Amino acid sequence: MTLVKLPVFICFCCFILATLENVNAASEERFLAQPLDHFNEFNEETWTMRYFVNEGLYQDGGPIFIYIGGDYQVGTYWLEHGHMFDIAVDLNGIVFGTETRFFGQNQPRNDTSTENLRFLSTDQILADTARLIDHIKQQDGRLSNAKVILVGQLYGGNIASWFRVKYPSYADGLWSSSSFVEARLNFAEYLEIVGDDLRVHGSLDCYRRIWRAFRTMENLINGGRSHLFDDMFGLCNSLDASNDLEVDRFFASIVEDVSLGIINGDYLYVHDMCQDITNINITNDLIAFSEWFLIEHRWQGCFQMNFQAQIDFLTGSDWNDFGVISGRRQYQYLTCTEYGWFATTDSNNQPFGSRIRLNYFIELCRRVFGEWITEEMLQENDETFNLNFGGNRPQITNAFFTNGGMDPHRAVNVLEDIGDSVEARTLPFYGHSIDLNSLSDDDSPTVRNAKIRVRELITQWVEN
Repeated sequence: MTLVKLPVFICFCCFILATLENVNAASEERFLAQPLDHFNEFNEETWTMRYFVNEGLYQDGGPIFIYIGGDYQVGTYWLEHGHMFDIAVDLNGIVFGTETRFFGQNQPRNDTSTENLRFLSTDQILADTARLIDHIKQQDGRLSNAKVILVGQLYGGNIASWFRVKYPSYADGLWSSSSFVEARLNFAEYLEIVGDDLRVHGSLDCYRRIWRAFRTMENLINGGRSHLFDDMFGLCNSLDASNDLEVDRFFASIVEDVSLGIINGDYLYVHDMCQDITNINITNDLIAFSEWFLIEHRWQGCFQMNFQAQIDFLTGSDWNDFGVISGRRQYQYLTCTEYGWFATTDSNNQPFGSRIRLNYFIELCRRVFGEWITEEMLQENDETFNLNFGGNRPQITNAFFTNGGMDPHRAVNVLEDIGDSVEARTLPFYGHSIDLNSLSDDDSPTVRNAKIRVRELITQWVEN
């Protein structure tokens, strides 16, 4: 009996290993010629779009999953790991990943000059996606009638949601994680939520210490004593307190540092951060806060909070300039022309003072891209954009939106169910996109339920 069963056992192991090898096969890089301008029939210029595919788990009849890249160079991690990948395995799907025009290795023109960035817009990005889906279905007969599921996080989730609005027949379902789909010029609510995170997941003492520290900084600037910040915050250049834009940049730099840690972390990060801030045994709140700041940046040497340095960083347009490699210049262009999302201190319900003004962001746009950008133009563009795409109540079907309870972007995202076929969940205690990871015993009940629900919905969308 043993001699008979041993080969069967070995073959079974080979089957498992072959299956695992097949499922975990490396994603393949592919390319597609795209029109530079989808909406000008007289412009015949094209560029080469990079995308990825993992077809190792596909079986006939399976769906197409498309992970929509955002404002960064796309990788293949989510095509080979995570909850979307796990669902694709269960449904015998094929997984694609897109990279947005002008980001990563997708370089439609010789540089990212303002003249060339006119070809970077939401409409062009969505048209690229539609043409890619057409190409996928035309090139592989097995996929011609396959259901299409879009998945994206952050800005990639925005693109996926907007695509469902503009090209409803191209996809059968959407999972958008921690997106922010409503354009909003003055995004004062952003710092309100950051403040709430500090108070709820940190402590009221932490919130108050930061509140007093920022008011003290403003008072020192008004009193002509901003030179104290040189050592206090390890500045590379002294703050020119006579220049309002330099003051705005100084405060914005500190606030960005605090808020990004929260967005990318969870409640434990905020708890520990606030403990560090409040446990510093110094009665002066500003000195205590600056001590924490210096400890956090002890590896950095000095901290660059200079407005002109920010302009220089964003103005370089060569593909080898760091502002371009990181995607910050391109993303800044999109916010300066279509979206806004400028996190001001115009609300009194936040602890970061009052010196991050809307004018700072408008002037930054003008200095980097040109004086043709005005507040009135941006306000009008925002209103038009929301009319076209529905703001945070898009007219779509078969969609699942998740929001990190600590993510300030949720203020401009879908927060409530819309009709019978758009569901929204808020996942407390986390920043962004915790739901993209595979199911785990470490998941909170809310996160686990959201992961189970999105699996159920995608299965329904594919099978119906």
